Amino acid sequence: MDETIVISDPDVLRDEVHQPLFNETEIGFVHRNGDEQKSETIGELVQYKKPKENQQFIGLTKEELKEYLNNPKWKRIRWTIACLYILLVVSLLIGSIVLIVISPRCRSKPHLNWYEKEIIYEIDVPSFYDSNDDGIGDIKGVKEKLKYFQENRIKSLLFRSTIFSSKTNFMSLDSSVGSESDLQDFMKTLYKKDMHFLVDLPLASTWGTNDHLWFNSTARYDPNANHPCSRDEHSFGCRFRHIYRQIPLDFSNEDIYRESESRIKYWLMTQKADGIRVNLPLEYVPSAQSYEISYNTIHKWNKLKNDIEKKTKSKVILYDIPFDLQNLIDNEELHNRTAYSLHFSPHAQEFRSKISSLEDKRLSKPKFWQLGPERRNDHTQTLNQYPLAKETVMTTTMLIGGTPIVLYGEEIGLDQRFRPLMSWSPDGPSGGFSKCSTADCQRRFSYYQNDPSRTSVKRQEALGGESKDSLLILFRQLSQLRLNPSFQHGLVQTGCQLQSGLFWFIREAPGHRGFVVLVNLNSNPQDFAHISLYSLTKEQVPLHIHNEYQWPKYTLPKSHEIHINSDNLLIQSQSINIFSWTPKMVKPDVLYQHANQHSQYC
Repeated sequence: MDETIVISDPDVLRDEVHQPLFNETEIGFVHRNGDEQKSETIGELVQYKKPKENQQFIGLTKEELKEYLNNPKWKRIRWTIACLYILLVVSLLIGSIVLIVISPRCRSKPHLNWYEKEIIYEIDVPSFYDSNDDGIGDIKGVKEKLKYFQENRIKSLLFRSTIFSSKTNFMSLDSSVGSESDLQDFMKTLYKKDMHFLVDLPLASTWGTNDHLWFNSTARYDPNANHPCSRDEHSFGCRFRHIYRQIPLDFSNEDIYRESESRIKYWLMTQKADGIRVNLPLEYVPSAQSYEISYNTIHKWNKLKNDIEKKTKSKVILYDIPFDLQNLIDNEELHNRTAYSLHFSPHAQEFRSKISSLEDKRLSKPKFWQLGPERRNDHTQTLNQYPLAKETVMTTTMLIGGTPIVLYGEEIGLDQRFRPLMSWSPDGPSGGFSKCSTADCQRRFSYYQNDPSRTSVKRQEALGGESKDSLLILFRQLSQLRLNPSFQHGLVQTGCQLQSGLFWFIREAPGHRGFVVLVNLNSNPQDFAHISLYSLTKEQVPLHIHNEYQWPKYTLPKSHEIHINSDNLLIQSQSINIFSWTPKMVKPDVLYQHANQHSQYC
């Protein structure tokens, strides 16, 4: 029997019909069909949220960690990793120490005093430049030419003893060259320009061969007592007397030493000069009845200089020793303060032996070189004064290592044998030295036998950089090259080849450009040298080099961007060639053919 549904209220039926099929809930719409249980199940399904993909990591609990911590297996693993780490650190430390110990050490850059780096320019003030038109050079005249020194990169000036009067105590100036205030003003200007001042003090002898007074003292000095030539004309003291044209003082006499010490203190302390140059002190030895070098005096002078340095700044004492007596020096202290000359025969072997001969006495290479005659009345200057080209002597003196002491006028080719005036222009008989036009000045200028038309600064500057006549341009080139660290403190390697007449030396400081200076001394214009630098020098000169300077003319391009083959060079006779390479010598990647294996080397 069918079940009959009775609807009592039509409104209820009407409302029932119009109700939606889905009920809206807080979580969405739910189908109305089915029982109440099904509706709840669907609601639960709708309310279900899908878990996030990146769930938060849940670590081990304390109890679980304790289980792993006390596990013997994991203990061994941890100890193994720790030991390996410590072993690695110790190995790296030991390896670093071993590398430091066995690695070759770089040469430390030596400290150089000002007098080891700069060119010292020696000036005869009365012959340098006249500022007041009286025909005599003066201190103010030197001051007016400071720009000239800066152009030539000269920072140290040495005044010769001609600034003193003929009978002097070596503390007061000759009034014709300037006053005390002129000197003080000059020195202040120098120091503001970071330049240095030295003075020549002939403390070791009388002023002349007939002097009876020494150092302007009231004490009598008898030149006949212990006369240096009384017993032996070839003795040291007698040679000193002939070369200096002066009588040597006996420094075993305490009064003489005390007077000399007071003058050293005056110039180095009171006047604050940067250095002095003294002549060679001797002492009379009664047992031998002859004069010998007073090394005791030299030691005391140097100690005095060191004591003064502690209160001021670095000073220097130079020793003016005639070239004829320099072969007698075997003391390193004196040797390192003496200027040597490179005037000798134009042969490659003699050129090198002059530089290396001192090694026979176990002396170091000279620290000072003299460019120019040492003094007017030294007879050695008249004997083949310049057997070599001046350019060759100048290049070697400036670059071989050590400090060049350049006599004024050498950079323009003045002839120093006839009391020359420094020529500044081709104008007039004085060459721009002075404007003095009196008859007395005219006679004086003609006596000097100058030729300003060829030796003046103005003409030398006008010649340009490629003319073999411009000695001044070469001097400026060399002054610039000297600023390179390799020429300041680099090692020196010298050599020569007799067959080709080549002399060479290499200068290179670690980490800086290397240089080779190559001079062909052959006088025959047809004697060209075809060389390989590696075969010639036996040094690891790179295959690619650069041309720095050539004299008398350029045959190779001058550029640091152009490579020149060092294995194939044609060197002209009577020429100067300076080549360079990038820092650190490297062995060339070519196999050199030693074509000159049978050549004689020196």
